[in-house]
Amino acid sequence: MMTQLHGARARRPLAWTHVCLALTTLLAACGGTGTPSTDDTAQATSTTPSLSTTDTSQATTMRDARMLAAGTPAGAQGSTSIFSNGVYGTGVSNWSWNLCNTNPTTAMGGLTVLLFNECQGGNWGSGGYLHLGTPATDATSLQFDIYLGANPGATAQQISLAFGSGTKGVALSSLLPNPTANAWNAVKLDLSSVMNGVAFQDFMLMNATGHPKFYLNNVVLGSSTTTGGGTGGASVSIAIDAKANVHDISPLVYGVAAFDNVGSVLAALNSPINRHGGNATSAYNWKINASGRGQDWYFESIGDDANGTAAAAVSNLVQANKAAGAQSMITVPMLPWVAKLGPNRAKLASFSVAKYGAQQQTDAQWMPDAGNGVHTNGSLVTGNDPNDAHTASNEGFQDGLVRALTQQFGTANAGGVRYYVMDNEHSIWHSTHRDVHPQGAGMDEVFDDMRRYGGMVRAADPSAQIVGPEEWGWAGYLFSGKDQQTANWSNPPDKAAHGGMDYMPWLLQKIRQQETASGVKLLDVFSLHYYPQSGEYSNDVSSTTQQLRNTSTRSLWDPNYTDKSWINDKVRLIPRMKAWVNQYAPGLKIAITEYSWGADNHINGATAQADVLGILGREGVDIATRWTAPALGSPAFKAFQMYRNYDGQKSSFGEHSVQATVPNPDQLAAFAAVRSSDQALTIMVINKDLTAQHPVALKLANFGNGSGSVQRWQLTKSNTITPLAALSYSGAQVVDTVAAQSVTLYVIH
Repeated sequence: MMTQLHGARARRPLAWTHVCLALTTLLAACGGTGTPSTDDTAQATSTTPSLSTTDTSQATTMRDARMLAAGTPAGAQGSTSIFSNGVYGTGVSNWSWNLCNTNPTTAMGGLTVLLFNECQGGNWGSGGYLHLGTPATDATSLQFDIYLGANPGATAQQISLAFGSGTKGVALSSLLPNPTANAWNAVKLDLSSVMNGVAFQDFMLMNATGHPKFYLNNVVLGSSTTTGGGTGGASVSIAIDAKANVHDISPLVYGVAAFDNVGSVLAALNSPINRHGGNATSAYNWKINASGRGQDWYFESIGDDANGTAAAAVSNLVQANKAAGAQSMITVPMLPWVAKLGPNRAKLASFSVAKYGAQQQTDAQWMPDAGNGVHTNGSLVTGNDPNDAHTASNEGFQDGLVRALTQQFGTANAGGVRYYVMDNEHSIWHSTHRDVHPQGAGMDEVFDDMRRYGGMVRAADPSAQIVGPEEWGWAGYLFSGKDQQTANWSNPPDKAAHGGMDYMPWLLQKIRQQETASGVKLLDVFSLHYYPQSGEYSNDVSSTTQQLRNTSTRSLWDPNYTDKSWINDKVRLIPRMKAWVNQYAPGLKIAITEYSWGADNHINGATAQADVLGILGREGVDIATRWTAPALGSPAFKAFQMYRNYDGQKSSFGEHSVQATVPNPDQLAAFAAVRSSDQALTIMVINKDLTAQHPVALKLANFGNGSGSVQRWQLTKSNTITPLAALSYSGAQVVDTVAAQSVTLYVIH
C-alpha cells in the first residue's frame, strides 16, 4: 500500500469561499473591520510533525503532571473530540489562516498538538480555526488545553475566541485570568453564554491584538446528549472453556508499521514488532538513502534525508525498534531498478513533462515537471527511460544493505534484524512502479527473484528469517502480475502455462522444490496482505459501511462466509494460508503483514481492530503487522492498547488462547486467554452493535472454583479506556452489560 511520503508534503485544497464567508462574519462579530485579503489564505497541510529549537526548549520545561493531563483527554459521557494528540475528530477541518507556521501540528513532549503562530498581519489578521462539517445542535460546553509559553498572562490577553455569525466573542483572559507559565492550562466554557441559540460549528482563536504564539490540545465538545450504553438489546450468552482449544498466542500478531514517533508509538502500544514496508521500499537505494515513490507520488525519486547517509532510513528505524524492544522487519528490494538523485540530492522524475509532454496531473507545488505518467488524452506514457530517475539493481547490490545492517547491529541470532521481507506486492509492480516495470511480473520471474534474493539473505545472515511473497490481496493470491495485467480471467495465460495452478500454491511448491534440490532455505515465513474490498478501508462511517466492518472480518477465518465484495467467494484467509503451507511447504510460519479495516478515528474502526486482533490470536497466526500504526490516541490505537497496555503499565491480554463461543459474531464477538503471570482468565468482549447495549453472561468452564473477582476495562465512543468498578461472581458465571460499540476486557481471578 501507499508508503509514508518522507521528504514530500501534500497540501489539502481549501474552499476559499467558505473561509471568506466565515471570516467576514467573524471579524464583524468580534469587533474587527474589513474583509480578509486574498493573501490570508487558509492552509491545511499534512506533513510529518516537526519541532523547532524554540519548541524543544519550551517542551523540556513542561511539568510532567501537566503533560500527562494534556495527553489524556477527558472522557465524560456526551463528549465529542474535536482534536486530540494529532487526531482530528470525524468531519473536523483545520481552516486556520495567515499563520507563520506551515505545519498545523507539531511534536511537543511526546504529543502531537496544534500550533498557532499568529506572527503576521494586523489585529484580527490571523487565527486558528477548527470547523465541524456538521453543526452540533446539542453542544453545551467546550473544553481544551492551551499552552501559552513563558508569558502566559500577556499571551492570553492577545487571544479572542469566536464561534461564527450570531454568536458572542470571548476574551481568553476572562476564562483564564491566572494562567501558568510553560505548562498546559485547562479551559472550559459554558456555550450557553455565547452561542445565542446557534448550533456550534466553528471555533476560532484570533489575534485580537499583537502576535500570540500558542499550542492547543484535547479540544472536546460536550453535549446534552449522553452517550450512555445505548438502547437495550437482547441478552447474550458467552461460553468460555479454559481447557478447550488451548494454544499459545504469538505476541508478534500485535505488530504495526510505524514510521514516525516510532519510540513513543511502539512503547504506548507495547508492540513487539515493527515492519518497514510500503511501495517506496521496492525502489529504495540504500547507498544514497533515497527511494522511488512510484505511483504513490508522481513517480519521483526523493532523498530520505539531507545528507545521503547510506541506509540511514533503515538503520534509524532498526535503532528505534531496538530501543523500544521491538523486532524489525526490513524490506529487501527486488525491483530491478532503485532510485537515483540529481546534483545536490535533487529529486528526479520518471515522467518529466519537459521530456514526455503534457500530462493529466503534475506535482504542481513541489516539482511541476513531475507528471503522473498519463497523457492529457488519458493514455499512459509508455517507452520512458528507467534511467531518468533510477539506477539498475540486483541481488549483489542489495547484499550490501543486508551486510551493512549485520555489521551495525549484528546477525539475527546476535540481536540484529530478525526478519527480511522479500519486496512488496510484486504482482502490481506494473501499476505501482510502471515507470520501471511496465509489464506484469510473471510467475517465473517472481520465483527467480525469490530464489536469488532469498539465497543472498541466507548467505549474508544464516540466522535471519526470510519473509514473502507479500502479495497484495485476493487477485494476487491466485494470479500473477502478468495475468492480472492481461485480465483474461477465463483463460489466464501465465496460469495455464504453469499447469493451471493458482499463483501462491505454485510459488510455495516451486520454492520448496528449489530448497530440496539446493539445500538452501529460501523462505521461513509465508506472508500475504489483506484489505477488505467493500470500502471498509476508508474513513466512511455510514451505517452501511459500519455494518460491513462488523461482518467482513469473518473473511479472515470463517469457512462458511462468502465475502460481500467483488470477491464473492469464501476467502477464509487464515485457514487457506495454513492449508497451502501444509500441502506445499510444511513447516513455514504464516504472516499477514499488511491489513486495515479503516475508520481509525471512529469507535467502529476500534471495534473492528479489536475483532481482528482477537481473530489473529485465536486462529494461530504467527506474525501480523497492521498498515500503518494507528495515530496516537485514536480509537484504533486504543483498541491495540486494550490487548497490550490497557492500564498504562503494559498489562496485557493472556498468551494462551482458550475457547470462547458466541451466538452471532457479527453483533458481539469474544476472545479468551489465560495469562501466565497471574493465571488470570482474560476475556475480550466486543459489542459491535451500532445502537444497543447488551446484557452478557460469561459462562465459565474449567476455570477456578466457580467464584472470585473480576476487573474490567472498557473502551467506548468516548475514546477513553476506563477502569470500571470491580465485580464479584459466583456459580461460574459473570453477569454484566456492555455498551453499544464498545470493547470490554474482563480480568477474572
